[in-house]
Amino acid sequence: MRRLIVLLSLALAACSGQPDEADAPKAAETVRISLPDDPATKLGGSDPALIERTCLACHSVETITTQPRMPAEKWAATIEKMRAVYGAQIAKGDEPALVAALQSAQQ
Repeated sequence: MRRLIVLLSLALAACSGQPDEADAPKAAETVRISLPDDPATKLGGSDPALIERTCLACHSVETITTQPRMPAEKWAATIEKMRAVYGAQIAKGDEPALVAALQSAQQ
């Protein structure tokens, strides 16, 4: 127990100091980063606009297009889960068209 207290004290002491000025970027420095491209950027299928309205607020195009092929009943259950569990704003009347659009958008 005593060792633990000593180790915690040393760890806290190491973390409590000010950052070393040599490590801080200078005001004149420009830091550039590059992010990877999203490999799938366009939706295909029967109704990409419906998928964009209902799914792309939370999911990427790649996430949607690389899902395993599922029967309509499984897609309907997934849509219901998105509504019930995650609060997705998908109108009940859009469900049949959305299921068809999701099935046709898969690669």
